[in-house]
Amino acid sequence: MTDEIRSTIRLFHQIENATPAGGRDLWLAKCTLFEKNSYRLPASSRNDLLIGFRVLFRTLKRYRFEPQEITVAHNSEATVLGGTVAHRETILKYISASSGISALSFVPRDIMGLRYGLRPSGLIAFLVFALPIAIKTIFQKRRDNYALTISSVAEIALILSFLKSVKCSYAFDFYSFESDSNFMYLALSAQSIRVCKIPSSGPLASHYLKTLCDDLVISTPYQQEEITALGRDMVFTRILHWPPERAHTYYSKFCVGKVQLPANVIGFYSHGQWLRNLAGHAGYGVGVEEDEIKILSFIKNYCDHRPLVAVKIFPHPRELKDEVLEKTQRFYDQHLGKGNYELMLSEGGSAQHFDRVNVAIASYSTIIYERLYCGMKILISKNSKPGFPIPSSVLNNICFSEEKEFDMKLERALHQSEEEFFSGNQLEPFRWNNFPSPLQ
Repeated sequence: MTDEIRSTIRLFHQIENATPAGGRDLWLAKCTLFEKNSYRLPASSRNDLLIGFRVLFRTLKRYRFEPQEITVAHNSEATVLGGTVAHRETILKYISASSGISALSFVPRDIMGLRYGLRPSGLIAFLVFALPIAIKTIFQKRRDNYALTISSVAEIALILSFLKSVKCSYAFDFYSFESDSNFMYLALSAQSIRVCKIPSSGPLASHYLKTLCDDLVISTPYQQEEITALGRDMVFTRILHWPPERAHTYYSKFCVGKVQLPANVIGFYSHGQWLRNLAGHAGYGVGVEEDEIKILSFIKNYCDHRPLVAVKIFPHPRELKDEVLEKTQRFYDQHLGKGNYELMLSEGGSAQHFDRVNVAIASYSTIIYERLYCGMKILISKNSKPGFPIPSSVLNNICFSEEKEFDMKLERALHQSEEEFFSGNQLEPFRWNNFPSPLQ
């Protein structure tokens, strides 16, 4: 793996020194590597002067172990690059059904050991690179980004070595929202390995306005609208149209046959941002928390004048953890009034219970596109994310900003059938029958 470590370090320095005039691909990789938020460190790490050394120490500990977490499929045709093994089987099932490739290896970047045919010369080369970066991190404004390049170089070198050893020529990047995704693309592309990036169903503007890949998966018409309007720095050869990631789990339940929805029941799908902000996690920031609180006030005011309308709250999974559940209930009691709502504690995830409400309401969540995929009604707040949705998008037909607009659109939606809602708001392309089947 020594050669891969050295080549990855060389590429890193090319990216670090890139300028707009020196080549588009290197420049885009630099912008995302050093400026894009990452979920791998808490937001507070930006203020940690020693974060570079902490990341270096954690990375060196991983060099003690072989990458036993990597699974190699017999006659593997491609490899999936993910984060952890938590949802590995679900991810492999989704990619296999959508791509038609049944034999897929899996690399969990976050937890894999890094000792893969490593010789002392490779470890020395890594230390010679990483120690100056750890020191340099102290003086950087975005310390978290710089610190993460230490683990990125180690992981990318191992991935290169592994893909070459199994003669893999195609990789699915399921971790492509991370800041080093373009860095990894350039490293793999230099070895003639094609890369397919798989975003979630959320807006591409969140993580993909600057992206490099061979194939780009889109799973909602809104993403196509974004590419048309904002795709100047999105570099790819081919677009692949896939259903949403979890579609196979609810397709048979909601997309085959008629689903009867309850009248006068509205549901709020939480992003749990108030809890994320309390924990100091990197994320969408205060805007989403403020917006969700505003939505709850709209719902409370609407229902105060309409006692026959019931409210169901679908919390984010993090809001349902035992240690915070009491705090979650206090939060919704505070904003809706105790006894004025039902907190949905059913297992299986919110998408499995789409049929429990007539009209859903959300701020900034992939649940929006999943519900539209199932042909069910939803209204979207557009206060939390500037520029969402883009002005030309049909999603504006079901968005609201102010309370008066919310009341009007919710009242109308509650009295519409699903067919009237979708045709009247020009949403037909979002429905499941315009996508490939998610089932193998």
